[in-house]
Amino acid sequence: MEFPLNDAIEIEKLTYSYPDGRVALDNVSFNVSRGETVGIIGSNGAGKTTLLLHLPGILQGSGNLKIAGYEMNSKNLKNIRKAVGLVFQEPDDQLFMPTVFDDIAFAPLQFGREPEEIHKIVHEVLRKVGLSGFEERLAHHLSFGEKKRVAIAVALAMNPEILVFDEPTSNLDPHARKELIVLIKGLNNTKVIAGHDMEMIKETCTKVIVVNKGKVAAEGTPAEIFSNKVLLETNMLI
Repeated sequence: MEFPLNDAIEIEKLTYSYPDGRVALDNVSFNVSRGETVGIIGSNGAGKTTLLLHLPGILQGSGNLKIAGYEMNSKNLKNIRKAVGLVFQEPDDQLFMPTVFDDIAFAPLQFGREPEEIHKIVHEVLRKVGLSGFEERLAHHLSFGEKKRVAIAVALAMNPEILVFDEPTSNLDPHARKELIVLIKGLNNTKVIAGHDMEMIKETCTKVIVVNKGKVAAEGTPAEIFSNKVLLETNMLI
């Protein structure tokens, strides 16, 4: 899929309130360049996941969003959802079909891909995540780390420009965590990663955005953000 030429993500004054009236995002603005890897950090309840869910249009607040060159609106929603692959924190929220093949094939099938093409897609994305031959495996029989990889394969199945990860290394043992970081670093997509794993953010990201109470508190390189102890303490990150 070809995408218009400009920043991968452009967000201007994004505001979102939950049904109970609580403000989750408050005039959030930032851009993500094509090919960039951006980390979103903040304490629990800061608004990270709410922000991520706006990128594929699952949530829609007020403000201006442009994703992969498309204005966020109902007319462009189909193209935006092709352009954004979302990887949930809990892979069981993403894997619901009988086999790994069925999980990965689900989105391409919904978008009208032919069976022969779907088989090629499944084979290719499983190769990318290091799980070649897992097509007929049952997702609920996999290890947690393998489930995380299948969830990434599901996100890759539509060949998205942008990959969005919510806490990708949570609940992984040290070996699986290390392997997943290598996998994420090897993906050439534009990436947005929300998480509490600060070492992973340092290792994978070229820019870091600090979110606190629904606002952008700071933005900079990993070196600038993580060397600022006052900033980290103020935003409850240490």
